[in-house]
Amino acid sequence: MIGATLDKLFSEVIRLTGSDWKGWNHCYTCGVPSYWIYLECGHYVPRANMETRFSIINCKPQCYKCNHTLNGNLEVFRKNLIRDYGIEEVEKLEKLKHSTKKYSRSEIKELENWCKIEIKRLKNIN
Repeated sequence: MIGATLDKLFSEVIRLTGSDWKGWNHCYTCGVPSYWIYLECGHYVPRANMETRFSIINCKPQCYKCNHTLNGNLEVFRKNLIRDYGIEEVEKLEKLKHSTKKYSRSEIKELENWCKIEIKRLKNIN
């Protein structure tokens, strides 16, 4: 079972990725600027799918409106993913939503450690 610690750390990585040196980033789907703390970790393939839950391609910073009110703003999300990664990568994500993944304790610890290192790196370059 995935713990809240990994979700929190991974969300921080996603929201920091792409932020400027002052900590400002943009919603991936509507482009509204926001300080990284106020953005959310939006998922193209829903976060309930464990195979893509911690995918850097699948997860992007989103504002509350796009992530919740617009249920992910998925049409724009998909269009932007195709622009950034190509249709092949997006189709891979879409196929993965039908698969299952269970994380071992060691995999969870590895992901947590990676997130901690990445957060430090991102905060140092911003």
